[in-house]
Parts: sequence; C-alpha cells; structure tokens
Amino acid sequence: MCTSVSPSLPPSANRRLTAQSSRALALMPWFLPSRRHFFRSSDPNGVLKRIENSTNRQVTFSKRRTGLLKKAHEISVLCDAEVGLIVFSSKGKLFEYSTEFRCDAAALPLL
Repeated sequence: MCTSVSPSLPPSANRRLTAQSSRALALMPWFLPSRRHFFRSSDPNGVLKRIENSTNRQVTFSKRRTGLLKKAHEISVLCDAEVGLIVFSSKGKLFEYSTEFRCDAAALPLL
C-alpha cells in the first residue's frame, strides 16, 4: 500500500487556487485554445468530399493554393531543396512556383 508523504490541502485552499487560476487565465486570453481547434472537420471520420457550393469551393481553393505555394517556398528555403509546383484551377488557370533550377548534364535525359 502506498501512502502520501505530503499533507493534503484543505478544501478551501483548493477552491482558492482554482479561483486564482481562473482569474489569471481570464487575464491571458491567448492562453486559452481558440474555437477553431475544436472544429477540425465537418465529418468526424475526416473523409474528404467535393465542396458543392461553387463560391465556397473557389474561396477554399484560393486559400489552400496560397498555403500550398507558401509551403513550397518554405521547404525550398529551409531545406535548400529544388521545388517545382504546378496547380490548375477548375477554370484552367495556371498557378506555379519554382526555385532556381540547377540542372546537371546527367539529369537532362530525365526531363
């Protein structure tokens, strides 16, 4: 049997700590998680499906395209990687990102 060596706090002290903690957290709103962390997906299983509303689909495409281009730039800078990215919208518009391309003579037949 295991016994605690430290004395337990009286219930009033526990309430006081809780009240102080809640007041401290109220002064630090950035400490609390935002609502967006609780709603990651509309489907609990995380199944991807096409967005039916064309306006919402276009807004989502625009935001995700921007994020994807940003990530491509980040990986090229952070990892010194050569990156090429091509994205076509549903209307056929081209969006691209590429780093400086250094080509070896041995790699030319692969292109």
